[in-house]
Amino acid sequence: QATLLAVVILSIPQLDLLGLANILEWIFLILFPNFCLGQGINNIYQNSVLNDLCAPILPYCNLFPNPCCKNNCGSNCVAWTPNYLSWEKPGVGRFVAFMGIQSVVLFTILLLITYQTFSKFWFNICRYSKFHRKTYSNLENDNRRNTTNHSNGSSIIVMSDNAVIPPTTEDADVKAEAERIQNTSYDELMQTDVLVLNQISKLYAGRFHAVDQLSVGVKRRECFGLLGVNGAGKTTTFKMITGDETIDQGSIVIDGIDISGNMRVAQRRMGYCPQFDALIDLLTGEETLYMFARLRGVQEHQIPQIVAALIELMNLRKHANKPVYAYSGGNKRKLSAAVALIGDPSIVFLDEPTTGMDPKARRHFWNAIAQFRDHGKPIILTSHSMEECEALCTRLAIMVNGKFKCLGSIQHLKSKFGEGYTIMAKLKEFNQTRVDEFYSIIKNAFANSELKEAYEGFVHIHIDQADVSLAQLFRIIEACKETHSIENYTVSQTTLEQVFLNFARSQLDPDELRRRMREGVSFRQRWLKRSH
Repeated sequence: QATLLAVVILSIPQLDLLGLANILEWIFLILFPNFCLGQGINNIYQNSVLNDLCAPILPYCNLFPNPCCKNNCGSNCVAWTPNYLSWEKPGVGRFVAFMGIQSVVLFTILLLITYQTFSKFWFNICRYSKFHRKTYSNLENDNRRNTTNHSNGSSIIVMSDNAVIPPTTEDADVKAEAERIQNTSYDELMQTDVLVLNQISKLYAGRFHAVDQLSVGVKRRECFGLLGVNGAGKTTTFKMITGDETIDQGSIVIDGIDISGNMRVAQRRMGYCPQFDALIDLLTGEETLYMFARLRGVQEHQIPQIVAALIELMNLRKHANKPVYAYSGGNKRKLSAAVALIGDPSIVFLDEPTTGMDPKARRHFWNAIAQFRDHGKPIILTSHSMEECEALCTRLAIMVNGKFKCLGSIQHLKSKFGEGYTIMAKLKEFNQTRVDEFYSIIKNAFANSELKEAYEGFVHIHIDQADVSLAQLFRIIEACKETHSIENYTVSQTTLEQVFLNFARSQLDPDELRRRMREGVSFRQRWLKRSH
């Protein structure tokens, strides 16, 4: 310990710094429990050694003239005491007393942090100040005034006085969901929805929306997916729901509980697999599950059965008795997901759960989560994997710059935002003439068709047209099967990945956002300038 070492060195008589050592000792005594513990152990040891040396001699001191005994040697006396709990050196009474006081104070601070008392107190102060009221009351108006429109109707992003927010055109499905949340009574919502987000927002630096007025309800037996690139607001949304971040605006209800006043109760109803594994490396996987089962209040006689079932569900039997530090990244993710499922939670949050898993493990994990979903439990999932969303999600939303850009089932999003269809046809007689003839037939029927490539007997044509009549398309290709020797063909819709990439292009680049914020005058400076 640096504090203990500093006091010991400064206490060396030859340095003549005993006064400074005493001052530092009292400062460290008040501030650092580890100093109290270390110095206390050191004093007990030294006092024990001196007691062994001096105590036997003490009865004979009175037999000598001018004896050099305890408290009778001036500056040459050795400090020792038969009472180890003495307040004076080298007793440890001071250290015991201050450690007792520190335990009460620090435990109180820990409770205040756990219950987010400081952040709530600060937020309530800011909320009613003129500065904070300006941030929220005029935020939308300022953004509208500072959005510059192009002649073609598109918009560019500019620095407003209060916020750095990209202009948005709200999707009809997103708007309809927000209106459903707003216009449906609380009792009706609780009958159908386990999770309700009502216009939740999160601001950083008073002007940047990490999450911007999200509204959505998640029903039972639903796996709701959140798609978005890094920085879109997915993890911040999760942290707001789970209590890791405060909610600046709006409300969140989980299983009938408003988390703003009952976060601890709401947390008992949820399971959470964070983006980064929160595991104790020295415990085995089985010990980890036992520990969390007890923390979640599972009956002791039920724990072995539940732990065994989760180990089997996550395919961790071979690794159950290994320490967590020996787990691969994928196995740690599976263990974190198993922890999230303990205690029969009302809703489960999985933040990129399959990161680091190999394809086989990922597929097994999807099957496990699908089983949990089919038992009536809603799941909220964030992922970068389009395949994962298609395998698990019954409904999803794509987030860009803290907002929902679209909302609905995967097929609905493909149909609504897809950019046409792709034809892959294999020709029996493959030559340029046959290819040109087949392409010209498709081109005449669908003007926005494009021949992508022709190779090894295959012809790849893309129809960049969302309102294609599939009946007409299949009728034309079937008619060509005989006349143009088509052996087989496939017609596929735009993939979810293409839909996602189309939206993701409008996501603000983090470096660009930081540059704009550095170049802009700070909000507080502008506010002070206006107030004067």
